Amino acid sequence: MTTAEQISTILEALVQVADDAFVVCDKDGIIRFVNPAVKTLFGYEPRELLGKPISILIPTALQNRHTAHMEAFRDGPIAAKQMSEREPVSVLCKGGSERPVRASIQKMQVDGEWVLAAVVRDALVDTEARRRLQELADTEPLTGLLNRRGFSRVATEKIDRARGRDHPMSVAVLDLDHLKTINDTHGHAVGDAVISRIARVITKGIRQADAAGRLGGDEFVILFDGASVEIAERACERIRDELRDSSIRLGDAIVDGITLSGGISGIVGTDQNIDAALARADSLMYSAKQMGRNTVHTTA
Repeated sequence: MTTAEQISTILEALVQVADDAFVVCDKDGIIRFVNPAVKTLFGYEPRELLGKPISILIPTALQNRHTAHMEAFRDGPIAAKQMSEREPVSVLCKGGSERPVRASIQKMQVDGEWVLAAVVRDALVDTEARRRLQELADTEPLTGLLNRRGFSRVATEKIDRARGRDHPMSVAVLDLDHLKTINDTHGHAVGDAVISRIARVITKGIRQADAAGRLGGDEFVILFDGASVEIAERACERIRDELRDSSIRLGDAIVDGITLSGGISGIVGTDQNIDAALARADSLMYSAKQMGRNTVHTTA
């Protein structure tokens, strides 16, 4: 059976190798213990912090507020507190730079003396991890374009930002012609290569402000941010021209003359989200299919 002393030894070893910084102060706010992670987070060697007031890590503009909060916590009934429940807080690093962190603090008695212990985590790491997870959740793996969920999220954000302003926006739905014939003739690997080529041409043919996605199968979508239907149509025609003049070779298979059918709709003031404009563009795309393919239909 593991004894309390053994557990204490194990926890001490974990603190020494933890990525999070551990800072322990006495009741007067003097730092009595830190772990090696303070070097990465704050830029200080552990020995540089021991015996210093905790204010060394607090930006000047926040020191009065921090002191008031810490005194209220120290003298209040609550034993544990999240200092960054909603937003990260700033700490002052060696050299004067500031860094956003998330921190949890705990007060306890050790040998009859009150101490305050804090676990501090780099909020930049959390932010990057959340960004990467969001990216993975929103990205279509074959092409690297946004998936349906990701495109809907990005489009909604852009439409919300543009609401109430004279800011034209258009959405295009582009569908590969004859994907089934390509798959039946050359196999799905070649079909996937064609899909990937279309995605690369679309990515090259749009601006940084725009957003492109693959809705599934052979259907692609582009949100043109700050562009009229006419501008969006010219961009789609350039994409169609480049694909039509290109060839794809995979093993013995050659696919050339790739064509797309498409529909483009402007986003109007009554559109609460992307769905209505997307439905209009989709309907126009099917109209282009029915009228012989390899063309783009538009509406204002």
